[in-house]
Amino acid sequence: MSLNDIFNGVENEFPGLIPLVEDYLKDLHLDVHTSCTLHRYLRFISLKASGELQTTASWMRDFVRSHPDYKQDSVVSEEINYDLMKTCQKIGNEEIQEPKLSTQHEVMRKNSKGEGVKQIFCL
Repeated sequence: MSLNDIFNGVENEFPGLIPLVEDYLKDLHLDVHTSCTLHRYLRFISLKASGELQTTASWMRDFVRSHPDYKQDSVVSEEINYDLMKTCQKIGNEEIQEPKLSTQHEVMRKNSKGEGVKQIFCL
C-alpha cells in the first residue's frame, strides 16, 4: 500500500486513516471552529499523501534544478543555496506564496469603498 492508500483509502478495500478520523470527529460534536481547524489539517495531510501538494524536499530539489546557475552537476553553489534560503524565508514570513506547498491562498478583493483588501483562505 502507498501512503496515499493508507491515508486516503482504497475503494472497497481499506477506508483510509483520514476518513476514519473524520468519522470519529463527527461523533465528538465539536464546535465549528475546532472542527474547521481539524478539517484543514486533515485536508493538508490528505493532499500531501496523494501527491497533490509537493513535499518540502521535492520542492527544494525542483528549486535547485531550475535555478539558472545550476549546472546539472549535483553541486549546489553558495549563490543557489542563498537564493533557496531567501525564498524559504519569504515563504515562512508570508511575503510570497508557493501554491505547490500549501493549501493557503491569497486573493485580492475590493471592499465596499473600492479599496484592495487581501483575503487569505484555505482549502
